[in-house]
Amino acid sequence: MQWKVRRRANEGSLTGFPPEALSQNVHPVCAERFPLRNTPNTTGMNRHDWLSRIAAPALVAGFFTPLAVRAATTRLRIATPPITVSAQPYFARANGLFAKAGIDADISFLPSGAAIAAAVVAGSLDIGDSNLISLATAHDRGVPIVVIAPDATFQSDHAAVLLVTTKQSPLRTAKDLEGKTVAVNGLKNLPHIATMAWIDKNGGDSSAVKFIEIPIPATQAALSSGRVDAAILNEPFLSAALQADARVFGNCYEAIAKDFTYGAFVATQQWASDHPDLVRAFRSIVYESSRWANTHVAAASEILMRDAKLDVSALKNHDAYAEKFDPSLMQPVIDASAKYGVIKASFPVSEMVARPL
Repeated sequence: MQWKVRRRANEGSLTGFPPEALSQNVHPVCAERFPLRNTPNTTGMNRHDWLSRIAAPALVAGFFTPLAVRAATTRLRIATPPITVSAQPYFARANGLFAKAGIDADISFLPSGAAIAAAVVAGSLDIGDSNLISLATAHDRGVPIVVIAPDATFQSDHAAVLLVTTKQSPLRTAKDLEGKTVAVNGLKNLPHIATMAWIDKNGGDSSAVKFIEIPIPATQAALSSGRVDAAILNEPFLSAALQADARVFGNCYEAIAKDFTYGAFVATQQWASDHPDLVRAFRSIVYESSRWANTHVAAASEILMRDAKLDVSALKNHDAYAEKFDPSLMQPVIDASAKYGVIKASFPVSEMVARPL
């Protein structure tokens, strides 16, 4: 399918994307060509280095603006990755929940949780959705970012994130991946760590696998062309790939835990402290949207297609949106981050949660 690129109000040109990105059959926010690279050594990185490294996608997309120009209004700048697990803001806007709360929600996409976390810290976003490993990394570097509300819950019995390969591939076991190339949407993030954990738990050696970073919407093409041997895909891209030429290779996320929270909506500690009423209102809206989406799957899918511009026509598995905060469902991801050297040591989830929750 061809993604449509909308112009922003009061702008005479598309939002900063280069012509070559707009020519791709890829969601425009993720169309930037990320250089392929081997897994970096991120240990020992300080806060400045961390922000410099992960802020690049947001900078390319033109999201960063000086903190000083932010206006103290009920306008709320929100960003999510282009996946289904963080779609509550779209459900809320379509159902009038933001308007009811007196909030003007400006919702946009950024390509990864790490880029979103960087944009939140830089002040160009008020609230963003990020995966828990990116958040754990930020916390480990002393970045002042806190959890406002969880997004969705992985449930192993109907996983909406899976490792896939082509139907013609000879790969059959985790050990077969040694010496092969696997695509993830970000290095040292949740899909990357989960895939390594699954390989190691199933008789393979993740250190012998080459991981490269490819934006989610471009992953199926990389797999089909033989550029990578396997890839981890989220919905709605997972169902589309399985309907084309892909097959399931492994349920990687269950190597983290049978059930756990993917990520969370976050803000800086300072912003959360300065806007307690907005924090409470947004949290309440997220939970109400989650309850609605969990019981109105067909209507939620229509909103994903119409407003979030996500093609869910082939969607087979729907994520369970989080209706309350359960720290026990976040802790396994923090622990896995420490095990694979993303952070120096594990810590209680409570340390990065906005209070009161």
